[in-house]
Amino acid sequence: MAQRQTFSQKYHCLQSKQQVSSSSSIRNLNLFLDGKGILRACGRLRASHSLRYDESHPIILSYSSSFARLLVRFTHSISLHGGNQVVMRLIRSRFWISKLKVLVKSTINSCKVCVIYKKRLQTQLMGDLPKERASYSRPFTHTGVDFAGPFEHEGDPLGGDIGSHDGEMAAFCRFIAQRGCPHQMHSDNGKTFVGADKVISTDFLEATRECIIAQHGHKSLSWHFNPPGAPHMGGLWEAGVKSFKALFYKATSTTRYTFEGLRSKPA
Repeated sequence: MAQRQTFSQKYHCLQSKQQVSSSSSIRNLNLFLDGKGILRACGRLRASHSLRYDESHPIILSYSSSFARLLVRFTHSISLHGGNQVVMRLIRSRFWISKLKVLVKSTINSCKVCVIYKKRLQTQLMGDLPKERASYSRPFTHTGVDFAGPFEHEGDPLGGDIGSHDGEMAAFCRFIAQRGCPHQMHSDNGKTFVGADKVISTDFLEATRECIIAQHGHKSLSWHFNPPGAPHMGGLWEAGVKSFKALFYKATSTTRYTFEGLRSKPA
């Protein structure tokens, strides 16, 4: 009944075995009438033994018909208020509806249950940026640091002290030699970072080499740790570590470097 109301002209043409008008929007669907007089589409899946007849020859419905709107509403309900893709997949297993995506979207947007559960909840207001990020300063004046790895390499890792306090201090001295002495260091509560902070706070002049001290020893240096349970405070430099690791792994995936070569690769 719904097909005869919305596709009356096409229905009459097929009954009289005439061609459907070339201006019709569904002419390319290879329309035909089955044994029960239902208007169906004939696709390229007629030879399939895995699909049901309704799937390979779906029933055609108009976007503007009341039956199509009721069908979409019913399918949305039995799918436990499923999303657009779920409802469209269930409907297309038996029916072909023009502008189905638009119809499904409008139906879901007008569903009271979905509107209630899709309401935007109140979001947490973000705090102000720290003064170090809101003021101009020399690069690396305020530095955040985190560990990256593991990185595979050949040979002995110089005594195996890379992850120790001494190894961290050696890397920190190299950083100062290349970038200058920062005023503030930020990190999480890693054991090596805490140990390095104790070394620096005990005697910064003793923790760095004499040549570096002569150039940077007059500058003050303080080390700050993120509060426990607040990993978001280190997100800025942790994102940088993530980006570096992604690029570094790609650049070193085909070659196995020695420790010195691996350390020189980022330069």
